[in-house]
Amino acid sequence: MGGAPCCEGNVTPAAEYNIWVDPEAARIVMRSGLPVELIGWHLCRGEAVLTANDIAYVESLKSKLGHFAIECVMRERLTRPKPVKMESACQIRLRCALRWTLA
Repeated sequence: MGGAPCCEGNVTPAAEYNIWVDPEAARIVMRSGLPVELIGWHLCRGEAVLTANDIAYVESLKSKLGHFAIECVMRERLTRPKPVKMESACQIRLRCALRWTLA
């Protein structure tokens, strides 16, 4: 995940957190020669939120990778200073990257 090409960033008006916090790592990845798929900040908002139904559907697939992804999302929810309600359990911005990986 990285970049905020057509919306306000989540750290500054122009910056997405992952690129902002470690631009050197981002540069290394972008110049690595490996195929890279960037999931922009603009794709990680609104309709991208995983609902309880989405989580149930992924779990119903009985996929180890799917279960791992949901487990990551749920653990992130529990590590917040103030745990969030299930409806907003997937406020982590990694969810689009997880969706891309599972597709």
